[in-house]
Amino acid sequence: MIRKILFAAVTATVAFNAVAQDYDSRFYIAPYLGASFGDSKRDVDTAGILGLGFGRFVHPRVALEVDLNRYSADLEQGSGDWSVRGFGIAGRFFFTDAQGWRPFALLGVGTAKSERDESDNDNGFDFKAGLGAQKAFGERFNFRLESAYRYMKDS
Repeated sequence: MIRKILFAAVTATVAFNAVAQDYDSRFYIAPYLGASFGDSKRDVDTAGILGLGFGRFVHPRVALEVDLNRYSADLEQGSGDWSVRGFGIAGRFFFTDAQGWRPFALLGVGTAKSERDESDNDNGFDFKAGLGAQKAFGERFNFRLESAYRYMKDS
């Protein structure tokens, strides 16, 4: 079953790339800053997120991006912190062509390693979904706003 799914994914990727390319398919780097708002289960303060994405458009309206990120939040009860390092892949599906603001939907999966007070280590599945918009300023610079929900499955 897994072989069939992988074969379908590879076939779809090859089909996307076989279409005549009238879009910019160069690789890009996307450093970013963000904020994390922990749920009541985490019992943590709001924290800043630092991340770096490496991506490429595979279709005029579809970009795939590999993402590395890190954040650390103070515990609300007592002293200590909760830190997370994540790695994942996300697809951004743009609703319009490359002119002006381009709204998009975001879906991604990955893995995250969390540490609570350097004693409680955990690795888990990571899923994110969101919405955003991106605008090009010249040929080499894009500005992106997005809001995403991130679910981390603790083991």
